[in-house]
Amino acid sequence: AIARPAFFAVLLAVTVLGLLPQAMQPDAVMLGDKMQHGLAYFVLAALMRLGFAEHRLLNVAGLVIHGALIELAQLGIAGRAGEAGDVFANTLGVGSGVLASGLFLALAAGHFARRDRLSG
Repeated sequence: AIARPAFFAVLLAVTVLGLLPQAMQPDAVMLGDKMQHGLAYFVLAALMRLGFAEHRLLNVAGLVIHGALIELAQLGIAGRAGEAGDVFANTLGVGSGVLASGLFLALAAGHFARRDRLSG
């Protein structure tokens, strides 16, 4: 039940941070730029997969488009530069977040199914 509000909170944070002028950016964690992009979209995709079971393909496409639109918007923001490499990192983050959360859900379902068979 927490995945949906967490998704929207992270989406808001990623959007705001992506659209802030460079001078207003907070000091980043000691990760490279592409790692930050990939990690942000990994978390978004995992939360999306966990919180929104319906319209999976449309949701994935929406996250990829969101990442591309942020990069496009950065072309008009002082000190920012939209980069194709960032779009690629975002897309890799989405794909790996969907796969990792899908694996988590499959493992959890198997665990609970085994537990139910043993106790039933």
